[in-house]
Amino acid sequence: TGSEWVHEGPSMTSPRTGVILRQGQPVEILAQFDSWYLVRWVHPGGDEMRGWVLAQWIGTTDTIPARIVTPAPGR
Repeated sequence: TGSEWVHEGPSMTSPRTGVILRQGQPVEILAQFDSWYLVRWVHPGGDEMRGWVLAQWIGTTDTIPARIVTPAPGR
């Protein structure tokens, strides 16, 4: 729903990866921790990227499956 910095962990104090996830970029949600999603996508150069983004910036069409909601931030 908006462009946002990608973080190494699910926290605003976690270092940024140096990548901005652009609005409209399709992603796969791998995990949810609190108000953060661990997402994976393919960078225009063909590299697979992953990192944590605030959930408010990710639009979903389905309910997040309970099996990917984690009690602790995994990578």
